[in-house]
Amino acid sequence: MAELSAADKQLITLLRNLSGGFSSYRMFGGDTQQPGFVEAVKRVGTSAEPVLAAGSARVGVHGDRFSTAAGPLPDDDSYRRLALACYERRVEEMALTAAPTTTDLVSLYIVLTTAPEEIEDLGGARQMLISQGVQSIRLNEAVVSPTSLPDDSEGLSEEKDALSVGLGRLDD
Repeated sequence: MAELSAADKQLITLLRNLSGGFSSYRMFGGDTQQPGFVEAVKRVGTSAEPVLAAGSARVGVHGDRFSTAAGPLPDDDSYRRLALACYERRVEEMALTAAPTTTDLVSLYIVLTTAPEEIEDLGGARQMLISQGVQSIRLNEAVVSPTSLPDDSEGLSEEKDALSVGLGRLDD
């Protein structure tokens, strides 16, 4: 693997700290007053500063891995669980546009500990964060729609038309 840029190294540190906060949140049952959680939040803020100085922090989610526009980040146990929690909740991309507050992080961790089926019922992970007023963290979800079909969707249109004609014959 190619040498990581300084920006990618800073981003990895931020992801590790976000993951550490997530682990603390889960370990303490959501008790945000626990010293371990309070320290994790501070580490997230500190590691977010240099990353955000260059713009927003944006990563793609691919199973238990993260990637940037430059390619996949190294496989790392320290943030694998965070990536997988995002992936299981249909999150394709996570972006930080500002240093998250404690409340923002708690909202993120609530989303990541909510059952995937429940998240769907609540409008999705992104909507959950928006409804909590979170502006520093954005989650973009996988959406299956006709506009997200691959380029070979023309063949699907022909099949759909043929099926419609066939179904129309049933009505005759």
